[in-house]
Amino acid sequence: MSVSVIIPVRNRPRLITRAIRSALSQGFVVREILVVDDASSDETLESARQIAREDCRVKVIGLPVQVGAQQSRNVGFAASSSEYIA
Repeated sequence: MSVSVIIPVRNRPRLITRAIRSALSQGFVVREILVVDDASSDETLESARQIAREDCRVKVIGLPVQVGAQQSRNVGFAASSSEYIA
């Protein structure tokens, strides 16, 4: 069983780091974590990319324009490659 974790985010640099690290520490098999940045105007995107450089399971998708949380999740769904999505 493989799981993709999708995390939509916008302008939350400190919280995104915590969220990614929490997902990585879960008991189930996390194949990938897809962080979909909804056109943040602060350092959120770079914070997520820093963790992605440290762990190859983390993939970051930066959206050029704000589309909202639901559409960001849909982008993550489309990019996922696992059997299950969380």
